[in-house]
Order: sequence, then C-alpha cells, then structure tokens
Amino acid sequence: MSRRRSALRITVMLAAMLALLCATGAAADGGVFTEFSGTETCVPVPGSLTIVMHGGNMHFAESYDCVDTASIPEASGTVQVSMKGVFDAATFAGPFTASAHFTNAEGGWIEWATGSLGDGVGSMRSHGRGEGAYEGMQAWWECTWPVSMGNLEMTCAGRILDPHK
Repeated sequence: MSRRRSALRITVMLAAMLALLCATGAAADGGVFTEFSGTETCVPVPGSLTIVMHGGNMHFAESYDCVDTASIPEASGTVQVSMKGVFDAATFAGPFTASAHFTNAEGGWIEWATGSLGDGVGSMRSHGRGEGAYEGMQAWWECTWPVSMGNLEMTCAGRILDPHK
C-alpha cells in the first residue's frame, strides 16, 4: 500500500510541476491571466455509480452533469464529469481523479482533475485546455465543497491564460 501512495504522491507532484511550468512559460511568452470565481452544481447521472469493495477500501466510479456559474463567461456553462476514486469504506476519505468536458455557446474546455475527500470536505484542482473560441487558452480551477450524499455544491476560483492577448 505504501508503494501505491508513494506513486500517487509522485504523480500528483509531477502534474503540479508540469502545470506550473506550462503556465509560467506561456505567460513569459505573452498573454493575459484573468481571475474568476463562481459555483459548480453537480447532479449524479442516474445509474452511473459503480462500487467495488476491496478490503477496507471502496473503489468507485461515477458520472455527473454540472452547471458552472462564474464571474466571467469563459467559465460559465455545462460540464459532463467522470470521476474515479478509492475511499476508506469507514470514513469515505481518500483521493480521486476526474476528467470533464465543459461547454458553452462560445467554446469549451477539456479538463483533468485530482482531488480528495476528508474531514467532511472535498477539494479538487483542475486544469483545462480550450477548444472553439478558447482554442490555445488554458484554465486552472480550485474547488471545495461540503461532503454529502447526492448533489455536489462547489465553490470555485481559478484563472484563465489567454496567450492571444
């Protein structure tokens, strides 16, 4: 189990360093960062939850339909999310990964996220690459939410890098 945790920690650290390098390099070449904040409300897709118990761990996969409302139009729209994770069956605490496709009238974002649940709070960091009107742009989100069964009501903040400006 410690090898798995070590591998997960290394993977998360490498992903964070890569995201930082990409953001730093793009900003150095020109571009403008735009900060934003907002909410994301997610509803589980009926029938999408899969749970496999292994020892004291719960391996799960679930899909969500979400609506994002943000302070800028580039971060407001609908999102389809696929999430997978491994939680302690007794506490429901543990890590997860997610992939998502965000869309609105202007374009969209292909997103990847890592996060965790613990002590009654969920947290997630996400990175997205733009498509449509957002082609060439990158976005970063950080979201938190109180853990409960059913819908997810997240509070998010982030920034978008537009290298065209």
